[in-house]
Amino acid sequence: MNKRKNITALMIALSISLCSVVSASGPLTGAKAFYSGGGFKNLSVTQNLRYMVAPSAKSLFSEEIDWAISEYSSIDDVNFGFEKVSWISDRPDLMIFNSDDNPHLGDLPGIMLPCNYNSNGACKDTSYNSRWDASVVLLSYDNMKDQDFSPTNRKKTVIHEFGHVYALEHQPANTDSIMVGGKGTLTSPTDLDVSNLQWKY
Repeated sequence: MNKRKNITALMIALSISLCSVVSASGPLTGAKAFYSGGGFKNLSVTQNLRYMVAPSAKSLFSEEIDWAISEYSSIDDVNFGFEKVSWISDRPDLMIFNSDDNPHLGDLPGIMLPCNYNSNGACKDTSYNSRWDASVVLLSYDNMKDQDFSPTNRKKTVIHEFGHVYALEHQPANTDSIMVGGKGTLTSPTDLDVSNLQWKY
């Protein structure tokens, strides 16, 4: 009898454990959808995000960058705005470069790196789990070419990296979200992404 009770208790414990695993691997919402402790020091900068696009990035990714800006600007119930600046000396909130040899990239198509400005005006890498002054988005045309990225894949990469600029974390695989990593075809924030951004901003 005791053995049967122990087996029943074990089965219940396993069921609870499995439910927890399933729940943990589901879509990330609210605070869990963002870098813990991360994001702009002043969230209000997102209302008029000052961004700079380096010449090589402009020539290779201008359509994708303009698309991402348009998509984020049109999200309801958040006040996302953008202002283009020309120089790093303007201390932009977002800097976008094409970089095919940066060690942070490896074989990635793109990456967002948070940074803080020092007294010399240089923006130094900082932790994703700390507050930052600015974000640097590195895009790799060569890596995308090597991995046979279509125009749609390129759009997804850029809009995904913009999500990281707003401190969004990666979502689990098979989630309906632009924040799922890797080569994908979603080019607009989904209902999940929009809901999370509305929660924070």
